[in-house]
Amino acid sequence: MINIGDSPMHNGPNNSLEENARIVKEELIREMDRGLDYIQKLISNMYGGVAGWFLNPIARLIYHIMARKDIREKCIAQIDIVLDCAMKYDGHNIDQLVEENFEDYIYNDQSFHHCKKNHKVYPIIEGLMKDLFKSRIEPAHRLLTSKGTCYEELTQNAFSKKQDALDNLQRELEFSYKVLGVIKKNKNVMKIPSFVRNKIIHIMELGQKYAKERLTERIDEIYNFNGHE
Repeated sequence: MINIGDSPMHNGPNNSLEENARIVKEELIREMDRGLDYIQKLISNMYGGVAGWFLNPIARLIYHIMARKDIREKCIAQIDIVLDCAMKYDGHNIDQLVEENFEDYIYNDQSFHHCKKNHKVYPIIEGLMKDLFKSRIEPAHRLLTSKGTCYEELTQNAFSKKQDALDNLQRELEFSYKVLGVIKKNKNVMKIPSFVRNKIIHIMELGQKYAKERLTERIDEIYNFNGHE
């Protein structure tokens, strides 16, 4: 596991894989927390603020299903798994890395815990999650083997063109769109009470919209970055 609380060891262009992994992990967690803040505020607004959580039983149930602490811990675990695989990637062993680590990766995904494993479409969802996991390893490896003292520089050197970074983002988003598309057409795959399924799906759709807008904005920031704080 990469501990972001460790003393920084940013040595410029000769950073080790571990040092770059720390920079990348800090960035991913920072953006994840922004996204969780957005979702929390969104749900709060839907149900009339803090009082709504306690007075509305549906709000309490949604809060339980989308508990921030649990989601955050699992997302960080997934980040660690992807970065660990990226450090071990040699250009040829991606399928081996996926097979060895996918069980741990999907265990830390919300779809694993909130979908019925015996449903006919679950293998499709799991397959999409496996493809998503695989798609994250090579781009992460490019970041870890890049040069720079901050995430902006690592990204600029890993993806020389802004469009390359945007294309990589779009590939990741497409997998999440496909997963949600399967769930929307087969709502009974969700292992949650039927009367909140549509609300959860709506929140997921808004979350995806936010992710695309925010991460596109972040890429703009990165490629406008001149190397100075």
